[in-house]
Amino acid sequence: MDKKLLLETQAFQDMISEMNDQEFSEQYLQEAFINISEDKLEKARVAGEKNIKVIGKVLKDYGINIEYIRIQSNKAVKMMKNMFDQNVPVEKASLKVLAVVGKSIYKKVAKSIKEKSLSKKIIMSLLVFAGVFFVSYVYSGIFVTVGIMSNSYNFYMGIFNCVIAPIIEEIGKRIAVKGKYPFVYVTIFSGLEFLLYYSKMVSLGISVPKIVLVRGLVVAMHFVTTAIQNHYYKKSIEKDDPKIQFNGFVIAVSIHMLYNFFALMYNKEINSFLMG
Repeated sequence: MDKKLLLETQAFQDMISEMNDQEFSEQYLQEAFINISEDKLEKARVAGEKNIKVIGKVLKDYGINIEYIRIQSNKAVKMMKNMFDQNVPVEKASLKVLAVVGKSIYKKVAKSIKEKSLSKKIIMSLLVFAGVFFVSYVYSGIFVTVGIMSNSYNFYMGIFNCVIAPIIEEIGKRIAVKGKYPFVYVTIFSGLEFLLYYSKMVSLGISVPKIVLVRGLVVAMHFVTTAIQNHYYKKSIEKDDPKIQFNGFVIAVSIHMLYNFFALMYNKEINSFLMG
């Protein structure tokens, strides 16, 4: 894999936007939901952890060791912090850490996946997913740390969820589009994301139809932004104009950002509906 593609592959993200929410789920749920008992919060936390373990086991069967990626991601965050302390520019530090740690993760994951009897599209989708998981974990860890240290946790997590996460997730889709396996990838990505939230929401007493409605809209958004990127990519090939596919990427990112922004703005209303 050439350096440019490696860096782009490592620049992708969100399921960890979602999966990494597990680290601060209790605080988030306490602020987001109305009148939730400690018992329900504990059930949601346990359900979320259990679901992550189940998803982790499934992914491990397909060659992706989530725990290994998390450990390496934590190392990356520490490396970044040391570089920041040495006044290394953020962009330079990020690229260097992602290239070094990301390359080792890519090699290990690629080797494990290739040992499985899977189709090429599924193998590539899993590799992109692993990259998204890694980058998301690294950046969410940084934003959580900065937010806590600056006493501006909600602000920094708002920036992460509404700006950073959509960009990383859409880069993952862009890579899948270029590789001609966009809908295999988005099915794996959105399916795992849906499962992660499903058990957590059921534990809070939310009815299945409401979960399917609310989380189904998220799945639909992912498929829509993927379809947009795929459409513009095909047009760019037909007209031999790279700018067209970039326009599709910008549109997809904008839609994703707006979706997350409005979901955050109307968070209490959405959760009142879910808990009603």
